[in-house]
Amino acid sequence: MSPANPEQGESLSLSAAKRIDEVCVRFEAVWNEGQAPRIEDFLGDLEGGEREALLCQLLRVELDLRLQRGDVPAIGDYLSRFPGHENLLREEVVLRVARAAGAPPAQETIRPEGDGAGLETPGPVAATVPEVVVPGYEVRGLLGRGGMGEVFRAHDPAFDRPLALKVMLAELAHRPEAESRFVAEARITGRLQHPGIPPVHEIGRLDDGRPFLAMKLIEGRTLHELLEERSTRSRDLPRFVAIFGQVCQAVGYAHLQGVIHRDLKPQNIMVGAFGEVQVMDWGLAKVRASGGA
Repeated sequence: MSPANPEQGESLSLSAAKRIDEVCVRFEAVWNEGQAPRIEDFLGDLEGGEREALLCQLLRVELDLRLQRGDVPAIGDYLSRFPGHENLLREEVVLRVARAAGAPPAQETIRPEGDGAGLETPGPVAATVPEVVVPGYEVRGLLGRGGMGEVFRAHDPAFDRPLALKVMLAELAHRPEAESRFVAEARITGRLQHPGIPPVHEIGRLDDGRPFLAMKLIEGRTLHELLEERSTRSRDLPRFVAIFGQVCQAVGYAHLQGVIHRDLKPQNIMVGAFGEVQVMDWGLAKVRASGGA
């Protein structure tokens, strides 16, 4: 099934997205009961894009829960269980473990099956300026890497301002569905003009054809980090209630525009030094068929 609207990116219907959400809720509930459910047991007989989307979401839920319990996962825990998903495992497992440790992601290469498949981690990546040229901008350094793209700190000489550039990963350059999803995220975020949602300034292409987007540089700390620092659950309660209120305002606005975030969690909420709150990472967002302005 092809998406009726290019802004929807993935070829998943609203009913499929709802099924994925319901499965993830059940999976997390079993974890919270003190059990350790297997992801495989929740995939059912799904195939194609819906199965891949569900696997990605279940993996994220499990990784977050394991890290919260002090259980640091290794990519080797998953490689033999999910063959053919090495890139997904590398991006999700390695990056989430690195973020939890407060360190930059390690360099990693996944060797093919039959040659001792596993993860090589020679050491932390040096904080050097990556070899990427984005027309019209000065790239200053790498901020992070996700499942779809790399995010760089950059300077906009036209307005003499800092901003962030998100560039699609080179290994996805020849996958039309990946480009469609990347551009869909940019368009969805760009249409949501609210103070609590980072604005997108431009969508463009590198010389090699990969798409990029220029957006507001968000500097601050995640809500997850701030919550973890509390000595008690009641500490700074008014501050966190105010943050929650700003999140609700931003998400409520998105819903009025027909957009559902679908990955809302403290790790995707940024809080600035002056209390400004930004709802980040709209890569899994969906546009309702009847919504949108």
